[in-house]
Amino acid sequence: MKICSQRKFLHLFVVLLVAGTQSVHADIIVGAPFMLAGAGVYKGSYSSNAAGGDYGTVTIIIADNGTTACDFHSDQNDTDVITTGGLVTSNSPYMALTCESADISFGGSWSAATDASSVTGQSLSGTWTRVTGVSTGSGPTGTFKATFASALKPIDPAAITGLWYQPGLSDGGFNFLFADSGLLLTYMGVTTWSTTYNGQPTGVPLGTPYWMISAVGPKTVVPGTSFSLNLFAAPNPPPAQIAAPGVTPAGSLKVTFFDCKLATATLSGSTFIPGNLSWSLHKLAGVANGPGC
Repeated sequence: MKICSQRKFLHLFVVLLVAGTQSVHADIIVGAPFMLAGAGVYKGSYSSNAAGGDYGTVTIIIADNGTTACDFHSDQNDTDVITTGGLVTSNSPYMALTCESADISFGGSWSAATDASSVTGQSLSGTWTRVTGVSTGSGPTGTFKATFASALKPIDPAAITGLWYQPGLSDGGFNFLFADSGLLLTYMGVTTWSTTYNGQPTGVPLGTPYWMISAVGPKTVVPGTSFSLNLFAAPNPPPAQIAAPGVTPAGSLKVTFFDCKLATATLSGSTFIPGNLSWSLHKLAGVANGPGC
């Protein structure tokens, strides 16, 4: 029997290790410590099954950890359904993923899922479903198809820096600024809520100007990868007996950038804002002569 040399044995071991890693790589999905097969940005279109129904463009971002961020932009209404609650459930034998959202402007639920014709790292095809109020049917609302457009890479900080707002809302806006230490955010607006007790206003009155500023955030931002910023606000929130002006904790803001023109943000855990607030953000103005997407 011929005995392999130590060098040949080591080479064989490395080959087997790589082959084993590749077979596991196809099945590991969420929380993978390495780049997920098929991660990247996919772009395409969607349409409704109904005659004269909604149609538009779709962007689906698959992050390295297996989460998804999806933007279905309606050409009919010039509005966006943006989701950050989906997951890749498998990338073999095909790329199976979902886009999920229950926090959208029309007050219903919305979802999309790929089918067996999707090819990992190449194309995504499937159906989308919109439910407003009580569902009257069980079938999908329409179909979508997107092809691989680019790999994931950090967005240029200078391209994010600028003023952002949600079209159709006039209660305030955001200023994103990349400093040497990381991303900083400032929000300026007016309250769109008020609190009453026994019919009498308490706390911050409706229409009160206020601002929020964030703690220092990340130094790099990758499309489709969410991050959270601790926020602080002024003037002081309720209860009304707090009279001295000052800055107070205002909750946590979860932010997801699609590119340098589109993002979504959700504020939760606030001590003075009832419930959660969500924004679909579009860039209004950036730095002069700054880079594009």
